[in-house]
Formats: sequence, C-alpha cells, structure tokens
Amino acid sequence: MVKRFFIDIKDMQLSTIIVNYNTRDDLKEALQSLQGQGITDSEVIVVDNASTDGSVEALTELEAKPHLSRLNLKVIANQTNLGFAKAVNQGLRIARGEFILLLNPDVRFQGRALSTMIQYVRDHPHVASVGPKIIYPDGRLQPSRGTFPTLAKSLASLFRIKSLLPPDERMIQMAKGRLGRIAAQWGDPEATQEVDFTTGACLLIRRSLFDTIGTFDERFFLYYEEIDFFLRAHEAGFRHLYLPAAVVVHTVGTSSKKIGLSSYRYRYESMIKYFMKHKPWWQTFVIRVAIVLKSLGSFMVSVVLLRPRMTWLTINV
Repeated sequence: MVKRFFIDIKDMQLSTIIVNYNTRDDLKEALQSLQGQGITDSEVIVVDNASTDGSVEALTELEAKPHLSRLNLKVIANQTNLGFAKAVNQGLRIARGEFILLLNPDVRFQGRALSTMIQYVRDHPHVASVGPKIIYPDGRLQPSRGTFPTLAKSLASLFRIKSLLPPDERMIQMAKGRLGRIAAQWGDPEATQEVDFTTGACLLIRRSLFDTIGTFDERFFLYYEEIDFFLRAHEAGFRHLYLPAAVVVHTVGTSSKKIGLSSYRYRYESMIKYFMKHKPWWQTFVIRVAIVLKSLGSFMVSVVLLRPRMTWLTINV
C-alpha cells in the first residue's frame, strides 16, 4: 500500500547533512555549490569523522565568511571515525528541516537541481524521497539507480561480471532502456521513474520517512546503509523516485580512497550483514564463501603478478 504524506510543520524547509572524512577541499566546494542553490530557510550540518586534514578548522574559517553565513552551518566533530550511518544519524538528531538532504562532499549541483528536487517532492505527496541524475565530471552518465540485491546480482558484482559488458551508456542505447527491468542503471536515464534505490551520494528524503521507519542501521559502517534503508521503506509502502530533471556531478569515492584497502573490508562486511538481515541463512553462507574465494583469488594474483607488500584483510561480522 502506497503511503500518502501530509505537510509536516517543521522549524525550517531543509536540513542538509554532509558526512566528511579527510575531504577538506571537496567540502569547501560542496558548501559553495550548496550556497549557489539559493535555498533559504535551511541549515547545513557537517558531521566530521575525525578528519586529520584540517577539515574542522577550515569549517571554522568558513563560518566567518559573510557570503557563506546564510548556510546556517553546524559542525559535529567526532573524535573517532564512527562510520557513515552513525554519522548521518547524529545529524538527524539535531536536524530541524521538513526535508533532509544527504550530500557527499564530492557532489556539485548543476543548474537549480536542489530546487527541482524539493519542488517535485512537495508537489507529489505520495513520493517519500528522490535521487537526481548523476554524472561524472567529464559528463558521462554515472550508474546511480539500482534494484535490491539478490544472490545472483551480488555474486556477479563480487566477481566483476559487469566489467565484461559494454559501458552503461552503450547498454542503454543497445537495449533502448528495456534492460532496466533487469538492472535499473540500464533503464532510460531521462525518464522519471520509481526505483528501488539510488546512490547515497545525493538524496532528498522527507523527515517524516525517518520518523516512520527509523534512521540508518548503524551496524553498517560503510556501504549498504542506504539500500537497507530503502528496502525498509519499500516494505512499508513508501516510494522512491529517480528524478533526471535534477542533475549533479559526482567525483566518486573521495573519502573511500582515503581509507585504502579498508574500503573493501567494509564493503564485504556490509554485504554479509545485509544478507544476514534480509536473506535466508544459506544465501549468507554462499556470500561468505564467495568473498573468501574472491579474496584468495585477488591475493594470489597480487603475489604472482604484482608482488606487493602482503596485507591481510580481516572481516569482522
């Protein structure tokens, strides 16, 4: 059953939550891009996960600049890296907006993308959240839509089956969007459509959705937290839309590059946790075995071909 939303009376229109980890320069540009959207009656909450690159100090300097004062900036400075889900929830606890914008530091708005997203959700009370069309800095379409993970799709992802296929834009052209029924990223990129989820790099979500189904599951340190959230929303009858009329540029993986090999560990841990939470036990077992085989295969290739300094990844689930 599709839920219909009524107007929530909140203190302000929009709360933007940005989780930052050692991306000081990107963060500055993100704030400038956000300021350029001209959204009034809003606040920006930056949750810093123990950055060591001077991010918090830079935010203090930015607060003093008159042209950024309208951002209504608030900073939560964590002493340790708490992960993405927990950091978002910290921001949500102090957010006062009717709408919540989750924004990565490496995202830039094009045109009036943010206004387009807000107006669309406001005009469509049956829509709980939207994600924009995302492109790479060179203008290529970036895969941002997805269908909920299955065992087959997760195994294909682990063993990089998709890398054997043509680029997404070519797949869309070849199939004229019909493959979107198999994988959402191959659907028509210019069509507004209901999807299972879009990437967490840029999401506009009604605050009332969080109030209804709860916040992000903090067991996911990094990756899969938005997929888990949208699955819970879907099961509760809420709709999430891909909105190509709003376009943003995403550099991709700025924070994850800072943590190196650990990003693989977090991805594998989160995949296992997702299957433990939502799938039968035997599928979780298959995923565990597949991750072991994948890790062993990658390790053997590195030893035989690259011979780097050996590093073991310990997955804790």
